Amino acid sequence: MFNQMEHRRKLQVRVYLLAFITYFGFYVSREPYSLVKSTLLKTWAPFNGADGIILLGILDTVFLASYAVGIFLAGFLCERYDALYVLVTGCFGSGVTTILYGMADFWDIHNYWYFVVLRILNGLSEAAGWPTLIKMLDFHFSSEAQRDFLLTAFGS
Repeated sequence: MFNQMEHRRKLQVRVYLLAFITYFGFYVSREPYSLVKSTLLKTWAPFNGADGIILLGILDTVFLASYAVGIFLAGFLCERYDALYVLVTGCFGSGVTTILYGMADFWDIHNYWYFVVLRILNGLSEAAGWPTLIKMLDFHFSSEAQRDFLLTAFGS
Protein backbone atom coordinates (compact mmCIF):
# COMPACT_ATOMS: atom_id res chain seq x y z
CA MET A 1 0.00 0.00 0.00
CA PHE A 2 2.75 2.47 0.97
CA ASN A 3 4.70 1.69 -2.21
CA GLN A 4 1.64 2.37 -4.35
CA MET A 5 1.00 5.73 -2.64
CA GLU A 6 4.63 6.71 -3.02
CA HIS A 7 4.52 5.82 -6.72
CA ARG A 8 1.33 7.87 -7.19
CA ARG A 9 2.91 10.87 -5.43
CA LYS A 10 5.97 10.72 -7.69
CA LEU A 11 3.72 10.50 -10.74
CA GLN A 12 1.76 13.53 -9.53
CA VAL A 13 4.93 15.56 -9.06
CA ARG A 14 6.14 14.63 -12.57
CA VAL A 15 2.79 15.46 -14.15
CA TYR A 16 2.63 18.81 -12.37
CA LEU A 17 6.18 19.77 -13.34
CA LEU A 18 5.66 18.73 -16.96
CA ALA A 19 2.40 20.69 -17.10
CA PHE A 20 4.09 23.75 -15.63
CA ILE A 21 7.02 23.53 -18.06
CA THR A 22 4.65 23.03 -20.99
CA TYR A 23 2.55 26.05 -20.11
CA PHE A 24 5.74 28.05 -19.54
CA GLY A 25 6.74 27.08 -23.09
CA PHE A 26 3.44 28.39 -24.43
CA TYR A 27 3.96 31.63 -22.53
CA VAL A 28 7.54 32.10 -23.70
CA SER A 29 6.61 31.47 -27.33
CA ARG A 30 4.36 34.58 -27.19
CA GLU A 31 7.23 36.85 -26.24
CA PRO A 32 9.25 37.14 -29.48
CA TYR A 33 6.38 38.95 -31.19
CA SER A 34 6.09 41.42 -28.32
CA LEU A 35 9.83 42.05 -28.36
CA VAL A 36 10.06 42.83 -32.07
CA LYS A 37 7.04 45.15 -32.32
CA SER A 38 9.14 48.29 -31.83
CA THR A 39 11.62 47.13 -34.46
CA LEU A 40 8.80 46.36 -36.89
CA LEU A 41 7.46 49.91 -36.45
CA LYS A 42 10.84 51.39 -37.33
CA THR A 43 12.15 49.17 -40.12
CA TRP A 44 9.65 46.68 -41.55
CA ALA A 45 7.07 47.43 -44.23
CA PRO A 46 4.06 47.60 -43.96
CA PHE A 47 4.44 48.41 -40.25
CA ASN A 48 6.89 51.29 -40.66
CA GLY A 49 4.30 53.50 -42.38
CA ALA A 50 1.84 55.97 -40.90
CA ASP A 51 -0.62 53.17 -40.03
CA GLY A 52 1.97 50.90 -38.41
CA ILE A 53 0.56 51.13 -34.89
CA ILE A 54 -2.94 50.45 -36.17
CA LEU A 55 -1.76 47.42 -38.16
CA LEU A 56 0.02 45.99 -35.11
CA GLY A 57 -3.07 46.68 -33.02
CA ILE A 58 -5.16 44.73 -35.52
CA LEU A 59 -2.70 41.83 -35.29
CA ASP A 60 -3.05 41.85 -31.50
CA THR A 61 -6.84 41.89 -31.81
CA VAL A 62 -6.79 39.04 -34.31
CA PHE A 63 -4.58 36.99 -31.98
CA LEU A 64 -6.78 37.60 -28.94
CA ALA A 65 -10.00 36.88 -30.85
CA SER A 66 -8.62 33.61 -32.24
CA TYR A 67 -7.29 32.73 -28.76
CA ALA A 68 -10.74 33.30 -27.25
CA VAL A 69 -12.40 31.10 -29.88
CA GLY A 70 -9.58 28.57 -29.55
CA ILE A 71 -10.10 28.15 -25.79
CA PHE A 72 -13.64 26.90 -26.41
CA LEU A 73 -12.57 24.82 -29.40
CA ALA A 74 -9.71 23.20 -27.46
CA GLY A 75 -12.02 22.47 -24.53
CA PHE A 76 -14.46 20.80 -26.89
CA LEU A 77 -11.71 18.81 -28.63
CA CYS A 78 -10.03 17.62 -25.42
CA GLU A 79 -13.38 16.31 -24.19
CA ARG A 80 -13.96 14.41 -27.45
CA TYR A 81 -10.41 13.22 -28.14
CA ASP A 82 -7.34 12.43 -26.11
CA ALA A 83 -6.23 15.67 -24.43
CA LEU A 84 -2.59 14.77 -25.01
CA TYR A 85 -3.08 14.83 -28.81
CA VAL A 86 -4.77 18.23 -28.59
CA LEU A 87 -1.93 19.51 -26.41
CA VAL A 88 0.82 18.20 -28.69
CA THR A 89 -0.94 19.69 -31.73
CA GLY A 90 -1.12 23.06 -29.95
CA CYS A 91 2.55 22.92 -28.94
CA PHE A 92 3.58 22.03 -32.48
CA GLY A 93 1.40 24.76 -34.00
CA SER A 94 2.74 27.35 -31.58
CA GLY A 95 6.33 26.41 -32.38
CA VAL A 96 5.78 26.42 -36.14
CA THR A 97 4.06 29.82 -36.14
CA THR A 98 6.82 31.31 -33.99
CA ILE A 99 9.44 30.00 -36.43
CA LEU A 100 7.46 31.34 -39.40
CA TYR A 101 7.43 34.83 -37.82
CA GLY A 102 11.21 34.78 -37.83
CA MET A 103 11.34 33.39 -41.35
CA ALA A 104 9.51 36.49 -42.62
CA ASP A 105 12.82 38.34 -42.30
CA PHE A 106 14.82 35.56 -43.94
CA TRP A 107 12.33 35.19 -46.81
CA ASP A 108 11.83 38.97 -47.00
CA ILE A 109 8.04 38.73 -46.61
CA HIS A 110 6.27 42.07 -46.30
CA ASN A 111 2.73 40.88 -46.91
CA TYR A 112 0.41 41.96 -44.10
CA TRP A 113 -1.91 38.95 -44.63
CA TYR A 114 0.98 36.60 -43.95
CA PHE A 115 1.18 38.04 -40.45
CA VAL A 116 -2.61 38.02 -39.98
CA VAL A 117 -2.84 34.32 -40.87
CA LEU A 118 0.08 33.51 -38.56
CA ARG A 119 -1.53 35.41 -35.67
CA ILE A 120 -4.80 33.50 -36.18
CA LEU A 121 -3.01 30.15 -36.26
CA ASN A 122 -0.87 31.15 -33.30
CA GLY A 123 -3.91 32.15 -31.25
CA LEU A 124 -5.64 28.85 -31.98
CA SER A 125 -2.48 26.89 -31.17
CA GLU A 126 -1.76 28.77 -27.94
CA ALA A 127 -5.34 28.23 -26.78
CA ALA A 128 -4.82 24.46 -26.73
CA GLY A 129 -2.60 24.75 -23.66
CA TRP A 130 -4.88 25.81 -20.85
CA PRO A 131 -7.91 23.48 -21.20
CA THR A 132 -5.85 20.39 -21.94
CA LEU A 133 -3.37 20.92 -19.10
CA ILE A 134 -6.16 21.61 -16.63
CA LYS A 135 -7.92 18.42 -17.71
CA MET A 136 -4.72 16.42 -17.23
CA LEU A 137 -4.06 17.92 -13.80
CA ASP A 138 -7.65 17.26 -12.78
CA PHE A 139 -7.27 13.63 -13.78
CA HIS A 140 -4.06 13.04 -11.78
CA PHE A 141 -5.05 14.84 -8.58
CA SER A 142 -8.04 13.07 -7.14
CA SER A 143 -8.86 14.86 -3.88
CA GLU A 144 -10.65 18.18 -4.08
CA ALA A 145 -8.21 19.82 -1.67
CA GLN A 146 -5.23 18.79 -3.83
CA ARG A 147 -6.91 20.02 -6.99
CA ASP A 148 -7.91 23.35 -5.48
CA PHE A 149 -4.41 24.07 -4.20
CA LEU A 150 -2.54 22.88 -7.29
CA LEU A 151 -4.83 24.49 -9.85
CA THR A 152 -4.62 27.77 -7.96
CA ALA A 153 -0.82 27.55 -7.92
CA PHE A 154 -0.78 26.54 -11.58
CA GLY A 155 -3.05 29.40 -12.58
CA SER A 156 -0.86 31.98 -10.92
